[in-house]
Amino acid sequence: MKITEQEAFDRMVNHLRKQGKRSVHVTGTCLYRHPDGLKCAVGVLIPDELYKSDFETRSASDVFKLSTQLNSLFVHDIYLLLDRMQEIHDFAEPQHWEERFKEVAEEYCLKYTENTV
Repeated sequence: MKITEQEAFDRMVNHLRKQGKRSVHVTGTCLYRHPDGLKCAVGVLIPDELYKSDFETRSASDVFKLSTQLNSLFVHDIYLLLDRMQEIHDFAEPQHWEERFKEVAEEYCLKYTENTV
């Protein structure tokens, strides 16, 4: 089964909630995969066997457009949603993530579930 926008959104939100911080290189650059095991919002959607280190220099939409294997995991083009979630991870402080998640859910007609923790 292919992953829907709602499923991708839920996975990214739940991952960021659990992790509670950004996946960032010492230089300040956000990373899909951090050596310490952290992942960005979009990084959590990339299976280990499809991950390539050269993804690190690209936007989420570029990564998914360039990797037909990765793109084939999803029901349809979700590039804008992925870029938006990447933007939240990269630029919003973690204490503001919840309000951003809610905005994204409204923008993409997705269900947002309040964080109960």
